[in-house]
Amino acid sequence: MIRNNKYILLSLTVFLCISFTTLNSPKDFLGVGEKIIFNKKEYSLVWSSNPSNNYYKQEYLPDGKTLKEYNDMIIIESLIGDLSVEDAVKFKISELDQLRNTNPVVNYNVYDRGNEKIIDFVISDGAYIFEWNLYKYKNEKGKALVLYAYTYRDSLVNNDALKPFFGRIRDNRDEMIKQLGELKLPKVKIM
Repeated sequence: MIRNNKYILLSLTVFLCISFTTLNSPKDFLGVGEKIIFNKKEYSLVWSSNPSNNYYKQEYLPDGKTLKEYNDMIIIESLIGDLSVEDAVKFKISELDQLRNTNPVVNYNVYDRGNEKIIDFVISDGAYIFEWNLYKYKNEKGKALVLYAYTYRDSLVNNDALKPFFGRIRDNRDEMIKQLGELKLPKVKIM
C-alpha cells in the first residue's frame, strides 16, 4: 500500500508541477476556507483540484496575483491513505537529491517538530526561475497526510539578482519556518 501511495504521490507531483493557465471556480475541497492569513498577508483560493479519489490540492495567492505571475503562494494538499510523514519526507528528499544531480542550486534542510516535519528547500528551473519552499507535513485524522506549504518565487535574469533573492531567504527563514509551524487552520475535512 505504501508503495502504491508513493507512486501516486510521485505521479501527482510531476503532474502538478506544470503551470496551470486556466482557472475554473476553485472549490474548497479541504474545508480550510477560501482565505488564509499568513505572514500578515491575505491569500485567496485561486485553484483547486481533486485528480483522484484520495488526493486534493488547493493553491492560494495574494489578491491581484495570477498563477502565471506571482511571488508568494500558499499550498494545502491532502492525501488520504497510510502514507506517514516520515515516508513523505523521505520521498521529497529523494526527489530533491535527484534534482541536485543536474541543478546545483537545489539545497534543503529538514526540521523535526515532533509529529510534523518541515522541509526548507530551494529549487530552480536551471535558467531564470528560483523558488524557496517551506513544506510542512503532518498526519491528520490518522489516515490523511496533509502538506501546508509556502512558496516564494522570483525570475532572476542575471547573477546580480541572486544576492537579494538568497538574502531574503537568509533574513526571513527562521521567522517563516516559525509562522508555518504555528499556522492555525481548521482541521482538513474533505467537503
